[in-house]
Amino acid sequence: MDNKYRVISTRTLILENEILGYIAEKIEAKEVRKLSGKRWGAWYEGETLGNLNAYELLTDGNAVFIDTEKDGEYVTLSKLFIKEKSKGLGTKLLNLYKDYIDYNGGMFLVCLVINPDFFRKFDWLVFDGEQTFEYEKN
Repeated sequence: MDNKYRVISTRTLILENEILGYIAEKIEAKEVRKLSGKRWGAWYEGETLGNLNAYELLTDGNAVFIDTEKDGEYVTLSKLFIKEKSKGLGTKLLNLYKDYIDYNGGMFLVCLVINPDFFRKFDWLVFDGEQTFEYEKN
């Protein structure tokens, strides 16, 4: 096993990172890798800068690079890249965040957005005019 990531069970994820465990379970991720350091030549390398502090979720036929966490009432999404785009997985993921907030309360923040056109598709997300989209159940 490459020492730059580790495979984690969904049960462990729920304890370490509640929102990531929820997402991994709902998209039926077959494998979850905690990434750290750098992985040269990885499919997401061109999408990210600097050291990694994120997860790779492997589903049937696709992969997700994600940095997300829950801190108190706030659920944040700092990085989201999908290997095979235009398959609906990104939309499914964002709707899972909405469902989570609708059920559990709190606020969802998509931080440091570099592709705002994707996030503008969701009428429930409010853009702050800078680089963040927000959602809070009314």
